[in-house]
Amino acid sequence: MLYLNHWIMSHVHGIGLLVFKKEWASIWLHFLIFLPGIIIHELSHAVMAFLLGVKIGGFHLGPKKLSDENIALGSITVFTDSSLLRNLVGVAPLIFGSFAVWMISVWLNVNIFVESIADGDMVIFIEILLENITTPTFWLWLYLLFVIGNAMLPSTSDTEYLGPVLLFSGVITTGIIAFDLVTFIPAYIHISFSYFIYGTSIILTIIVIVNLIFMIVILVMEFLLNRMTGLKIQYN
Repeated sequence: MLYLNHWIMSHVHGIGLLVFKKEWASIWLHFLIFLPGIIIHELSHAVMAFLLGVKIGGFHLGPKKLSDENIALGSITVFTDSSLLRNLVGVAPLIFGSFAVWMISVWLNVNIFVESIADGDMVIFIEILLENITTPTFWLWLYLLFVIGNAMLPSTSDTEYLGPVLLFSGVITTGIIAFDLVTFIPAYIHISFSYFIYGTSIILTIIVIVNLIFMIVILVMEFLLNRMTGLKIQYN
């Protein structure tokens, strides 16, 4: 998923360069395309901070140059000395974004669509596909899945303090497995964790499928622009 996200962001930027021939115009095009997802990303930080009682400062939307290589498309300032609170606020876009993806998917029956693929039931697959693509708002919701799914990943600054938390969680998990303490975990936690894993796998599968669809669209657009302009972007 991270590779797909990186590929999409790079090639959307490349399309902007082919169209406008200017770096900053390409960045603004990138911002406008992913604006709904960026708004949800930043609002997620704000909502989580509010729920945790963390004070926030300036809320900014729009491209802002941080350094020669880093550009922020949105930002929010958080005031807390607690690494735990910073981490919770930092991963908020992943939580709220996943919820938004799930709700849109349920609305479009995409979750059933994914399950039919996993079960190999092509009859249900074709029925749901035909039902969805004839709906007038289908492509709008598909676009929202695309931009939310790619904007919900935490940025580098969001996960700046996440390392120690992941290390601690890894040590605890390893200890539970190594000393066979799983049997002492209550059944309701087992069930909740199973549902969490199932829901997460469905959400990630949906995002991957949607990304693959839009990658085809991006490739076609880039090919046509290459032919029209005689220019070709070289990606690292």
